[in-house]
Amino acid sequence: MTTHRTSPSRPELLALGLIVVVAAYVRFYRIDGPSLWMDEIGSIEMATGRGLAHNHLQAGIIEYDQIPLTQLTGALPWWKIWRNVSDDVYPPVFYILLRWWIELLGSGAAAVRSLSALASIGAIAVLFDVCRLLRGPRVGLLAAAIMATSLAQINFAQDARPYPLLILLGMGCCDAVLHIQTSGASWRRCAVLAFLLTAMELTHYFALGAIVALAAYAALRLRGLDRRRTLAAFLIAGAFTAAVWGPTALRQLHQIPAGQPRFLFAAGPHHVRSIFLHIIGLPAELIFDSTQAAAMPAAALILLALIVLVVPVIRLRSRPDLLLWILLLAGTTGMLAGSDLIRGSIFLEYLRYAILAGPAVYALIAAFDWPPRPLLRDALAWCLLVLLAMLVCVRLHDPVASKEDWRQLAIDLNANAAPDDLLVFYGGDPWISPGTWYMCFSYYMPQSHRPWLILHQPADARLLHLLASRHSLWLIGKYPQQDGPALLAGWQPQSILQNPTAGAICRMVRVIPSHP
Repeated sequence: MTTHRTSPSRPELLALGLIVVVAAYVRFYRIDGPSLWMDEIGSIEMATGRGLAHNHLQAGIIEYDQIPLTQLTGALPWWKIWRNVSDDVYPPVFYILLRWWIELLGSGAAAVRSLSALASIGAIAVLFDVCRLLRGPRVGLLAAAIMATSLAQINFAQDARPYPLLILLGMGCCDAVLHIQTSGASWRRCAVLAFLLTAMELTHYFALGAIVALAAYAALRLRGLDRRRTLAAFLIAGAFTAAVWGPTALRQLHQIPAGQPRFLFAAGPHHVRSIFLHIIGLPAELIFDSTQAAAMPAAALILLALIVLVVPVIRLRSRPDLLLWILLLAGTTGMLAGSDLIRGSIFLEYLRYAILAGPAVYALIAAFDWPPRPLLRDALAWCLLVLLAMLVCVRLHDPVASKEDWRQLAIDLNANAAPDDLLVFYGGDPWISPGTWYMCFSYYMPQSHRPWLILHQPADARLLHLLASRHSLWLIGKYPQQDGPALLAGWQPQSILQNPTAGAICRMVRVIPSHP
């Protein structure tokens, strides 16, 4: 494979330990600071085995008992999660692991996010081992340090979603293939590879591009019995996944209408140009995150794209150790770009779908050895690490704001609503259903015994008659002050408490009698 030394020295192992400690600190620092956003709360709901129950709440009926969508009270056994994810768009492995985690640590923000943080830390250690086998411990340490301080990785490590687990499993698969390449395709190594591939396939559908890339690497770099056994492991994992999960996956895909969800199919008039620009900007996004990358000069984005996307391909003949990362980057981004081109989607605009390509970017930068002089060959990686260290310090001082601050809205509602006030959830956002609003508020208000109501459309005469006995109620949604009079005839907004990231709660008062 390589003429470089692959066994790490004691100082190198100590350096790796320091990198892992730093990675753990920046990932766990104020991990429960921001409010859980709706997808994280949805992860907890899925982990209880209820599926997306919030999308099936009955509308137009006043309920007096709170439904514990995100609590273990009344939750189904963990093994039933497998069959109750058919109304979601993700496979079940992450939700099953999260369920075990919740049973162990609870469902608080720090608890559920810590699973992702630990997966992210584990992926750093595995990335080091992969780079060590390909190019030596020096490159492994640089790649691990870049991943440890990458703002994109830190952000996803503090998110109770499956992406850090997907990265960990992806790096585990790469490590398994390289151990086969260096030590032979024993049955134990092939079994480990098949297990990791299966877990990866059952964690996220976008793992497919990386798996195809890794299979291509095995086919190109292995020979004889090693290649046959390794490719057999890929086939066995794929066949097993298709047998046990294929029918559910088809149901998941068939229940999604064409062009839905709409925010993933909002392509502009210059769609091909947009895809090309997103590919150029992707290396910077995977290092700095989307917000920081958007503020970078175009020249810096192009230079980084050339170093990551072009130079490794040019140097591949003299640097075969780059092949794995080239294929992994091409497989992951190629699958997204192909979908965007063919289906008119915009997956590349959302970094989470391409996050699996992150380790390839970090490894390619760590392996960049120009200028060839020993003291200068790692200049790019060290300059990048210094910049990341400064940005991480800024982030620790000023943490990332919550995507949707449901916690503050719940606090405001609890402080202002009377114990018997009616809560009306209507949504008002094309991406957030009324049931989603109820799920998020019920997570942060688990002991609320207030009556509640789901409203999909303006209240009919029957419902208005039921509400006539009340002087006031609380309307909860995106723009309740504007939408309230049209949704509830005869009711007018009196006071509103708004959160810029989530929505608003509005006290509505009845100004004229409602007649059936």
